[in-house]
Amino acid sequence: MRVPTRAAAVALAIVCSVATPAAAQNTNQDLSAQIKELRRLVQQTQAAHHKQIEALEAKIQRLEAKAATPPPPPSPYAAAKPPGYGNVSSFRKGGGISAQVGMTVDAAAGGSTAPDRIIKQGEQGLQIGDHDPNRNGFTLQAAELSLVGAVDPYFDAFANFAILLDEAGDTQFEVEEAWAQTRDLPAGFQVRAGQHYTEFGRANKLHVHQQPFVDQPFIISRMFGGDGQRQVGAYVSWLSPLPWYSEFIVDGQNCNGETMPSFCGADEGVGGFANVINQSRGFDDVVWTGRWLNGFDLTDETSVNVGLSASYGPNRTGPGNNTLIYGTDIYAKWTSPFADKGFPFFAWETEALTRRFEAGDRVTGQRQNLRDWGLYTQALYGFTPNWVAGLRFGYGNGNGDSGNDPNRAARYRISPNITWFPTEFSKLRLQFNHDWSEQLPGAGLSADADPSTGTFGQHTAETIWLQLEIALGSHLAHKF
Repeated sequence: MRVPTRAAAVALAIVCSVATPAAAQNTNQDLSAQIKELRRLVQQTQAAHHKQIEALEAKIQRLEAKAATPPPPPSPYAAAKPPGYGNVSSFRKGGGISAQVGMTVDAAAGGSTAPDRIIKQGEQGLQIGDHDPNRNGFTLQAAELSLVGAVDPYFDAFANFAILLDEAGDTQFEVEEAWAQTRDLPAGFQVRAGQHYTEFGRANKLHVHQQPFVDQPFIISRMFGGDGQRQVGAYVSWLSPLPWYSEFIVDGQNCNGETMPSFCGADEGVGGFANVINQSRGFDDVVWTGRWLNGFDLTDETSVNVGLSASYGPNRTGPGNNTLIYGTDIYAKWTSPFADKGFPFFAWETEALTRRFEAGDRVTGQRQNLRDWGLYTQALYGFTPNWVAGLRFGYGNGNGDSGNDPNRAARYRISPNITWFPTEFSKLRLQFNHDWSEQLPGAGLSADADPSTGTFGQHTAETIWLQLEIALGSHLAHKF
């Protein structure tokens, strides 16, 4: 620190008083006053130095304490940027790699004004998602075991296995995903091969522990089946050099199997049209999916993702019949600049879908183009650390006599919920569902209209669910 100008002036005056004859004439009283002033300034300078040193020592102590303290757990909704999993571990040359292993368990309890046969009956009912709570009382939604790691310098691998109990109490085992993915291809390319969720929209690809609501949006279950559309295949993604995040994906998968109900997989058909063609195996029977995903940072606190998706492939209701599903999705998230562990935040997500299903036989003329459409829109508000409030609205409908098929009937659902995360390894969620559906009159539930008039009443069901989730071991970050 520089000596104050005033102290320098006084020191110079003292030197001058000794060096010159004029200074020798100063009185002893003046000299004493000058020395006293100089001493005061020196003491003031020393005090300032001490304060600076104390401040620096305090800062060093704070930094040392921060370095010694483990970082706080991330927000449950502090999602990673797309494309998703990324490289989750490093390859150790010469020593191989140990896969990270994790398990999540989701269970629910609750009750509804609807009886069990209406809540869930095979692939139909109010709760048509495979991992949705499926009865009055208790449900084991899923116990998921995941393994992820780097195979070598060229590939990552991921596998996810799920065990659940259906509405009859029978155990079901599923290989949800099992794939390998390239690590470092040039020019922004990446290839994934194996059993994987179709790269369509946002909700179809979520495992049950990633869902922000107790159950899957019913329009997703209608279009892609109760456990999401997935099959064996391969996709190529390309991260373009555009100035914003822009990713293109082309995905090819087998069209058969129970996880492809809109294509070759549903034995019962769609809209009352039975499957009359045997499942085939060949490159002529592939479901092709394309997706274009764009990400923008509107501000330092707000990010937006916008996507377009389409799936096209054959179905088995007649020769040459095909299915086309297309949709758009948007996701926006704001995080406070003063966030603590990712809170507070506000996230809004909407996805709209349309399906064109060619059904029947061209020769006999018993042929119809079935169209189904719907959407879900939801908002999540993390109002304080570890607490999130949510609200979702879902709607679905179809053309023709859709009321005869419960999975095409006109329907809407309103679902508020609240979630508490004691830590990032556990959560408790309370959710209420208000359902209205065209299929409910046959269930003997409440009707607002007088049946004698022949008019169609508003038929509803009210349900409440309490969900518990725990996570053991490693688990992947949620997608942005």
